[in-house]
Amino acid sequence: MICDALCSFKPQKRVMFAFGIVAAADSSTETFVRDLLGRNQAEVNRERELEATFANFDQDRDGELNHTESWAWYRFLDEDGQDSDVSEQHQAAFLEFDHDHNSKFSRAEVLELLSCMDKVEALQEAADMEEEDSESDGEDEEQEEDEEEGEEEDEDESEEGYDDSEEDEHMEDQ
Repeated sequence: MICDALCSFKPQKRVMFAFGIVAAADSSTETFVRDLLGRNQAEVNRERELEATFANFDQDRDGELNHTESWAWYRFLDEDGQDSDVSEQHQAAFLEFDHDHNSKFSRAEVLELLSCMDKVEALQEAADMEEEDSESDGEDEEQEEDEEEGEEEDEDESEEGYDDSEEDEHMEDQ
């Protein structure tokens, strides 16, 4: 899937960026407006991130991200990545999302790219949760096996032991 190659950024970096640059509205007002418009929180967050992206990276303020501006945005999102990896993701993004082939990302194209990133992040989170579940299931099974072995050992010891009642009766007789 092309999105996997494009969107290997840290989700928290994107969220901090969007919320750090675009001022958050009063939550009750925001909830009311979102409900009124039928939009979910992910859509609201994506729009915030879109605004933050253009506010910070559209240097010439033409409403589009040219090659240089969009590369700076990609570099920001993956600041720990190798330049070659970022360049590869950047080129793949242009191939997939620059629908009019003008070597610029429009707001609609960036919004589509952000949506793709959200989907990839959701899939990654689901895979991580599934992996954690399978790891914890393995630990639970191992713990149950250990407990069963301990119970079996306790039963073996009680079968091998002698009858305390005879000794108690002997003590009472004296």
